[in-house]
Amino acid sequence: MRLFSLLFCLIAACGNAPQKTFDVPSEFMSYYQSFSEAGSVTTDNLIIQFGPLDYPRVGQCWTGPTTPIITIEPNYWGTVSELQKKEIIWHELGHCVLGRAHRTDFLSDGWPASIMYPTQFDPNYIFNQNYEYYRKELFGE
Repeated sequence: MRLFSLLFCLIAACGNAPQKTFDVPSEFMSYYQSFSEAGSVTTDNLIIQFGPLDYPRVGQCWTGPTTPIITIEPNYWGTVSELQKKEIIWHELGHCVLGRAHRTDFLSDGWPASIMYPTQFDPNYIFNQNYEYYRKELFGE
């Protein structure tokens, strides 16, 4: 009887294994790939989707029990530049893939100390003027 119970538990547990899902639509793929390459970070368990968010949110990461989900506000997405889109996706991937929380401190020159700052700031400053600093800070280098 004990052997039967043990076998049943093993079989039942195998049937309940969480499923991994990778669904990154083409609208988001280049930003995901640039993040992945910049930090040598990949995942096979992520969903990025459009969905309504309450203002002022433009992106949100939800890390539930199985697959992390990033939701992007579609109306805002259609109004911003490529660099702003990249900042949104990198910020949300910082939450969902790297497990990073918001940072609200500032550098000595007055700029946010991290792309994990809770509101958007100048993406040109992040990705062009100070790319190496923000890349290293985000990926913990």
